[in-house]
Amino acid sequence: MRTLVVTEPGAELRVHEGYCLVLRGKAELQRIRLSEISRILLFGPVQPSTAILSWALRAGADLVFFDGTGRCRGRLVGPRSGNVALRLAQLRFLDDPEKQLELARRIVEGKIRNQRALLLRAQRERPERDLALALYGLREDLAALSVAPGLDHVRGCEGSAASRYFQVFGRLILDSRFPFGGRTRRPPLDAVNACLSFGYALLQGRVDSLAERVGLDPMIGALHEPRCGRPSLSLDLMEEWRPALIDALVLRLLNRRQLSPFDFGPPERDEVERVFAEDPRTATETEDEEPSPEGIYLRPPARKILIRAFQRRLRDPARSAVNAMARTYEDALEAQVHHLGRVLLGSDSQYLPFLLR
Repeated sequence: MRTLVVTEPGAELRVHEGYCLVLRGKAELQRIRLSEISRILLFGPVQPSTAILSWALRAGADLVFFDGTGRCRGRLVGPRSGNVALRLAQLRFLDDPEKQLELARRIVEGKIRNQRALLLRAQRERPERDLALALYGLREDLAALSVAPGLDHVRGCEGSAASRYFQVFGRLILDSRFPFGGRTRRPPLDAVNACLSFGYALLQGRVDSLAERVGLDPMIGALHEPRCGRPSLSLDLMEEWRPALIDALVLRLLNRRQLSPFDFGPPERDEVERVFAEDPRTATETEDEEPSPEGIYLRPPARKILIRAFQRRLRDPARSAVNAMARTYEDALEAQVHHLGRVLLGSDSQYLPFLLR
């Protein structure tokens, strides 16, 4: 099964004799059998036909809409999972303060340990003092997390670790054309942050789909506070995967010079005007706020590079310290969502995050 990605502005998707056709005007850009498609990602002004929408609903294929800057705008969702027992268990579990706290603590532990794993790999090649200090600080954050008495303290440990981690993240970038002074996301103010935000949006789309498929409610989580329009559970599930999937992927692309500074810039003017003209009451909160004309974003060719690299990354062998059965990162990601479901139902005693080896 394949993921069809369409980024060409003005493209249209149609059905013809069992195939999905990607057209722009009279030109056929791509042709793929419908039976081979599991997901369709649409970026910017791409128009799926009624026949494509109908097929996606019947086939249960995931259809995800992104704006031109890479911000996830929504998904076409067919009949929801009938696993009512799991959703009720999710509500009961997260209504228990002690269980919610322990789950949030485990989620943050996974994220910090994977951040440390990424820095440790770099330190083996570059034994720098700043990396050593950051690693020591992350170990302190893990110690504080283990005795955190409440959710605010858990979130404080996560914030402290993220600050330490991103203070030295730039040391892992070998290409001097991409300076990185820290995490910025509303809007991303440099190329590295643009890559991270775009990658996190791709990851969120995948996690949203898996959560829905298993039967979880993506809106009700443990670590992230519930807010109108915020997929709190999806954001929870993403945390341990940010370093493992996206941060590592961005470093690989930059260090191998697969991207250049010319691949980034402000969003197109007409696109910014279109986004800001939308009714703010329809906006939902995801990884980033609305695109800003002051921000830096990936240009269309660079989006294709990152999207393809993300798809390849999901097929890479999973280097897990916990789940030796998962063959690929795609398998491991899906296994974690199912594992959370079993924790909520009480079949698994506690949540064990995915840990990089």
